[in-house]
Amino acid sequence: VSTSLKQISLAKKAGISTIIATPHFYMNSDSLDKFVERREKSYNLLTDAMKECGFNIDIFKASEVSLQVDLFKLEDLKPLCVEKTNFMLVEMPMNVNWTNWHYDAIDELIARGIEPIIAHINRYSSFYLEKLFEKDILFQVNVEAFKSLSSKLRILN
Repeated sequence: VSTSLKQISLAKKAGISTIIATPHFYMNSDSLDKFVERREKSYNLLTDAMKECGFNIDIFKASEVSLQVDLFKLEDLKPLCVEKTNFMLVEMPMNVNWTNWHYDAIDELIARGIEPIIAHINRYSSFYLEKLFEKDILFQVNVEAFKSLSSKLRILN
């Protein structure tokens, strides 16, 4: 909680008024019910501490969902979406070659009414991303991708 409060303080100073909290969800090591219960408990601890500190910032509950075969055993994926939306932050595999299944899984999410947001695309090979860019989906990029780009731009100037 103390680390989160420090981050929230910095966010407020930067003019940020809304945060989407995205703890990781791994279907192969956690049940949806336990995950949601743990996330709710953490959220309540944090929001109580925020009130004590006088922080007024909106925090929406969400998750970063590891794309795994077992995920589709769940009937209702809505609890994994950004609160009050159909947007789901999806983490693609890092150390596995993507197959047609991975792209079909994104289509399955869409067919279920989920709007996938592919997390930290700066970590993946453009070889794998090309097929995703053809889809009508959103992408999230980590700030370190811009740090690397800004240092390259400084060299060019």
